[in-house]
Amino acid sequence: MILIRPDGAHEEPEDDVALVLIKTGSAELVLDQPSPPFAIIKLIEDLAGNIDRLGPSRTAPDKLNKVQEGLFKGQIKQNLVAGRTVSWRPRAKLEQELLDRLFRTNDGTKNVYAQVEEIWKHRLDAINHTEVHQPALSEEERAARGLAEVRQGRLPKAYKPNAWSRRSEFPDPGEPWQYKNVGPEWVRFQLRFRKVLEIVEDTKRSAFKQSRILVSELHNGIERLVEPERAFEALNKRSRKLEFVFSADLSLMFNDHRDKGALITNARLWMERVSEALEKEDKLARTDDMVAVAVERSGMSKTAAGKAYVGSNVRNRGAKRKSGETYISIERLRGLIP
Repeated sequence: MILIRPDGAHEEPEDDVALVLIKTGSAELVLDQPSPPFAIIKLIEDLAGNIDRLGPSRTAPDKLNKVQEGLFKGQIKQNLVAGRTVSWRPRAKLEQELLDRLFRTNDGTKNVYAQVEEIWKHRLDAINHTEVHQPALSEEERAARGLAEVRQGRLPKAYKPNAWSRRSEFPDPGEPWQYKNVGPEWVRFQLRFRKVLEIVEDTKRSAFKQSRILVSELHNGIERLVEPERAFEALNKRSRKLEFVFSADLSLMFNDHRDKGALITNARLWMERVSEALEKEDKLARTDDMVAVAVERSGMSKTAAGKAYVGSNVRNRGAKRKSGETYISIERLRGLIP
């Protein structure tokens, strides 16, 4: 894989090193890859199934009741809880924000899934000649002949796609397919890349059941939380009244100090807020200082604080050590973010 650093420098490291650089946001994939970057598919598959990126589960009755009572007062949905803004989002933004949560890099730059999508589009755009076939070629035929489908056909009227369906997978039977010759390896790459969305779909369904994605609805003039068991079905009805929020965005509002998972999530979010605040002045907090202050703040173990740091989106993760004046003192860190 060929990567590009933020300073514009190109390099081609070993796959394991490249994956670390991409995941941490220290480098991005170059659009014009000479061969399919198969090594990144495993990373994307792992990220697609990492449900913890959406926040902790709040399915337990005590946790769910706590969220219900905090988010809804007098049958009115709250936009501010414990002094913090609740990031309610319209249903139309779910797919894109879910992909961003699952695949974003640790420093919050362009998510990994989007990078691979752009590489694929760049590969197709570079080929002018189009072949037409009717009926559509099977996956085996496409892989053997190196032909990738490019036409977005019309959907059969009776077909009802789910949120992740590709229009081009369900053409009108009477219309011919259009293909471009990208080579067998690139077709195999495309077929495997598309299956990532199946993992995302499973993750999404589990996230609703586990209250990692919470949904609000307006019913008979009353705003309320949708039960986890029917949240997926309700949200897919595309009602204008439905909104959602990730449980990760609520962790600082509903902290349960007996829950190790919640402690780690809260510590991670605190670290990310520290990193964001310091970015404006191009400063960083030392890793050891972040871990130490996280322990002080919540009484969590050093091991748990270390896990929070590893899973956080802070700017200095994976970066080379900088000069001493770049880092703030631990004293300032303690008072930086309440």
